[in-house]
Order: sequence, then structure tokens, then C-alpha cells
Amino acid sequence: MMHYDPTCDIVVAVGSGVMNDIGKIVANVTSNPYVIVGTAPSMDGYASGTSSMAMDGLKVSLPSACANVIIGDIDILKEAPKRLLQAGLGDMLAKYVSICEWRIANLITGEYYCETIAQMVRDALKKCADNAEGLLQREEEAIKAVFEGLIRVIIFVVYMALVARMKEIHRVYMYHGAEHKTIFCFEHGKELTVENIKKELRYHPRCGTAFIFVTILLSIIVSSVVSVAFPELTANRAIWIAVKLLIMPLIMGIGFEFIQLAGKYPNKLTKLLSAPGLLMQRITTEEPDDAIIEVAIEAMNACLSGKVSEKTENDAENEE
Repeated sequence: MMHYDPTCDIVVAVGSGVMNDIGKIVANVTSNPYVIVGTAPSMDGYASGTSSMAMDGLKVSLPSACANVIIGDIDILKEAPKRLLQAGLGDMLAKYVSICEWRIANLITGEYYCETIAQMVRDALKKCADNAEGLLQREEEAIKAVFEGLIRVIIFVVYMALVARMKEIHRVYMYHGAEHKTIFCFEHGKELTVENIKKELRYHPRCGTAFIFVTILLSIIVSSVVSVAFPELTANRAIWIAVKLLIMPLIMGIGFEFIQLAGKYPNKLTKLLSAPGLLMQRITTEEPDDAIIEVAIEAMNACLSGKVSEKTENDAENEE
């Protein structure tokens, strides 16, 4: 960055993770077209509009330029170190959880969900899983499946972010942000006014999105421990499904207690564990305007008093 030539009219990066992130940031700052030549199918950031950087000991996502061109030569990609090939496959398999979290968020919070996009990701995941053994043998078809899958998945994430820009969805996310800011204002003991609420953060550790994310991670961990400790339970699919249903209340209870703890005791550990859910809120929340904040105040007062104000009832009747 210190030696950047301002006369350059295009940014070209050759590499994978770090080189790609740096290239995207430079392209974003200089407003130049960006080309990435991938050398390893190790992560899904080639098509991403953000870059992962370390800040105060935590990984954060910074706004960056999306690649105008992505080049992947199979002969080069298949020669990447085995650990990078495995990393790419692992990155893809983690998207099974992402799709599940997206669907649950849709059912619980009404977040936008597109089955067509979800199916595209599932198809890419299946292709990667089917070629897992060939990946270790550096087979061209397996390398191609993982590389294409990684690009497809991040396009799906970018699509979600773009959907958030739609007028109707954007407004829903503004209400979501107003809810969080109002709760923060109340918890900090301040008067519920528009000016006070504006000063609060829109990312809340006890958000339903964070709870869903924590619950899914805990489900994976607890299920893995149980399957290792009692492998005979996994032999019969019906029994295994029944066991997972039985331990679900325990998992949800642990998840609930964790987000309560994270909200009450914000330290490095709880911030680290809450980071994935908070990052998702960068997509699912937006800064609200004054009118939306006023709605959030009315809703909060109704919750605290157990009564709906006459003004709110009249407004609702007028809407009808």
C-alpha cells in the first residue's frame, strides 16, 4: 500500500487468502478494476465483497471491491499444498450449517429466504462431497468442483447482501436495528427517546440471529461428542434422529444461557464466541430513521406496561 503507483489503472493479485484480501482493499481504495488469479482452492473469498483483517485480536470484515475477473487454472490449483486443499473443502462443508441457519432465521424472524439460491449451494456442496477423495489425489475434476463451489457460495452471500438493499427488505432490517438500539438504551438505564436510541449500537449479542448461530454450533459439537461416546446410536438412523431430538432442549438451553452471559459479561472470550452472530447482523440490521425508532419506543413501552397506547391503537385502525 505504501508503494502503490497512482498511475496504475488495474489491480491484479496472484495468490489466495491474504493476497486476495489485500488486492480487494487496494482496488476498493483506488476505485480500480480488480483481477484475482487463484493459486489454491482454499477459501470462498475470491468473489466476496469484503476482506478479513485482524483488529484488536479479532477477525473483522472490511468493505472491499468485488473481483471483476476470477481466474483459476486447474493445473496450478491442483498443485497447492494439501492443507490448503483440505481447507477449501472444509470451508465448503461449513455451508451446510449456513443454509440451515438461513432457513431457521427465515422461519423465526422472517428474514428473506430464496430456495433457488439455497439449492444452488446444496448442489455445489454435493459435488464437493462426492469429489472429496479425489481432492486428496489432486484429481482435476475434484479441484474444479471445490474451486467452483467456493465461488458459488460467496456469490450466494453477496446475493443476500444485495437483497438487503431492496426497499422492502431494507426497511425490515431497519426495524430490526431499531429493536436492538432500543433494547440497548433501556439496558443502559437511559430515557427512551429518539436521540438517546440513535447513539446505541444496532448489533446485539442476544439477538435471535446470534442465538440461532450458537444453537447450530452447539448442536454440531454435542452431536459429535455423543456419536463418539456412543457410536452404536448412529447405526440406526431412526434412533439417531430420536436422540438428537431428545438432546435439543439441552442444546437450546445452553445456547440461551450463553447469549444471556455474553450480554451480561462482555469480555474477550464472550466477544470471540459471539462474533459470528454479530457479523451476521451486519447484513440483517440497518440504521433506522426517526419514525422507525418511534415505533420501537411504542413497542418497548407496550412490553414494559402490558398496555398499548391509544395513539398506537388509533394508528393501527387508520392503517386498516
